[in-house]
Amino acid sequence: MRTKRETHNSDPVLKLELRRRFMEKVEARLCFDLFCGTGTYLQALYLPHFERCVAVDKQRKSLELLPDADNLMVYQGNNAELAPRLCYQYGFPDFVDLDAFGNPDAPFVALLPWARDKQRFAVVGTDGTMNARQSFTDIPSAWCHGKAKWSPSSLRLCDWPAMILQHLRDWTEEYGLRVAEYEYHRLALPHKVLYWGALIERDE
Repeated sequence: MRTKRETHNSDPVLKLELRRRFMEKVEARLCFDLFCGTGTYLQALYLPHFERCVAVDKQRKSLELLPDADNLMVYQGNNAELAPRLCYQYGFPDFVDLDAFGNPDAPFVALLPWARDKQRFAVVGTDGTMNARQSFTDIPSAWCHGKAKWSPSSLRLCDWPAMILQHLRDWTEEYGLRVAEYEYHRLALPHKVLYWGALIERDE
């Protein structure tokens, strides 16, 4: 596990390189970009690399700016709701980009039941939920494994990356998977944004 790396907020070079590293650890068959925006990483990394890319965003205006590519399928809507349908249609992806800036957990949890036969895949996320996690006493189910409560401000910033790793371990273990690699980069205060990547493998 890497130690934290302090950077300026929204570091595009760091985000691109994190995605490139984890993208190259898996097969180049299928990529889900579930918070694609205007397609920054689709164009720079995914479309040239993967046989097929599936892009999702809530904003129609963002999707209209995506390139016209034979290997790109585009959907507008809620990621967590669309994720099972996309897995049913295309199969489970080799690579998942969850560049949410808010909460990336719900789409990931929605995808996992479809990963029962998957041997290896990689996922990257952008998490901006630290302030919300510190202020809630009743935790939304997608923010933790099982039932859990904490008092406001009891979660420390330094615990955040380890908490995400533990959630990834708990969620994937249910489907016979394990976190083989995990990397995170915590952005400099006061932004409280975390970039993370994980390589998930079948637990033989």
